[in-house]
Amino acid sequence: MKAVGPRYHELEFRTLDFIVFGVARSGTGALARALNFHPHVYCARERFHFRDNHALISFPESFVDATSIELVRHRAKIDQVKAELAQKKEVFHAGNKLPRYYFVLDRLNREVPKLKNILIYRSPRGFMPSWNRRELAGKEAQWPAGQIGLFGLLELFVCIDNCLRQTKEILVFPYESGLNHSIEPIIQTMDFLGANTDLYRRGAFERKQLSGKRRASPYSPLANYESEILDTLRVRELDELMDQGAAITFSQLATPLREYMGSVADLLPRLRSRVSRLYRLRNSAFR
Repeated sequence: MKAVGPRYHELEFRTLDFIVFGVARSGTGALARALNFHPHVYCARERFHFRDNHALISFPESFVDATSIELVRHRAKIDQVKAELAQKKEVFHAGNKLPRYYFVLDRLNREVPKLKNILIYRSPRGFMPSWNRRELAGKEAQWPAGQIGLFGLLELFVCIDNCLRQTKEILVFPYESGLNHSIEPIIQTMDFLGANTDLYRRGAFERKQLSGKRRASPYSPLANYESEILDTLRVRELDELMDQGAAITFSQLATPLREYMGSVADLLPRLRSRVSRLYRLRNSAFR
C-alpha cells in the first residue's frame, strides 16, 4: 500500500474501524477531537457522508484522495485530514464522525461487519437550546428554517430505537460526564476500540476539556412548552439511564431502555404532530 506522509498499518486495504454519531449538537465533534489525543487513533470529522458505500472506504487512501468516494466534495476537509494525519506516525484505528449515522446503522454495519459503533448521548436539555439558537441565526448558521430543538428530540428517539435494533454492541459515551467532568469515559472508549490506553495523552485532554468553564452546566433556558414536553416524556429518567458517569454498552442498557421506550410510545405521535405544526409556522415566518 502506498504510504501518505507517516507510516500506517501494513494491510493493503483497511476498512473503516469505527463511527461516532449522535443527535446534532451533542458533541460529536468534541468527542472526535478527544479521541485524536491518542497517537494511534484518528477520527475524521464528517469526511464521509452516510450515503457513501462504507465498504469502499479504505484508510488512508479514501481519507486523502479527492477523486474517490466523494469526488471533489469538501476539498477543505481533505486538506484538514492531511494536516492532522501528518501529526501521527501510525494509525491503527481509523474512523469518521457524522451525527446522523443513526439513520442508516443497519446498512453501514452490513457494509462493514467489524465496524465499531460509538453513540454520544447528550441530554435534550443541552442540545435543544443549541438547535433553537442556530435556527434563529438562519442562513448565517447554515441551519434550516423551522428546524427547532423539538426536531432533535424526535431524532433522539429514532436514534435510540435504531440502536436497540442492532445485533452488535454499541458504546454509549456520556457527553456531560465524559467531556465536562471525567477522563474515564474516554479511556473506556479507547479500550472499546482496542487502543492502548496507556498511550492516551491524558494531560492534553484534561487541559483542553476539563477546564473550569467547560465544567459549568451546559443547559440554557427552554420555553415553558418545551420543558413541559420533556417532563411529560420523563426525559430526566432517560438522562439517568444514558449518562451513568461512564461509557456503557447498549447491551447493559437494553432492558431498561426498552421499558422506557415502551412507556412513552403512545406520546410520540402527539409530539410529532406538534413539531410538524411548529415547523410549518416557523418556516412560513421566514418566507
